[in-house]
Amino acid sequence: LMGQCLRASGGLFYHGYAEFAESLRMLLDEPQLAQALGRQGREYVEREYSWQTIDAKLDDLFARTG
Repeated sequence: LMGQCLRASGGLFYHGYAEFAESLRMLLDEPQLAQALGRQGREYVEREYSWQTIDAKLDDLFARTG
């Protein structure tokens, strides 16, 4: 979770229930932060996990292992 959040700049990571609950409170109390993290996370997913990106990564993998 931490690595994904850092790569995307689009999430909050936590260790244990108390930090998870505090993260939820923060997102509820700061809607602009929630929107910014959501937007950044969505852009990361669209950039890294689109069909075009996955297809290119698979083509590269097959080319290197073929």
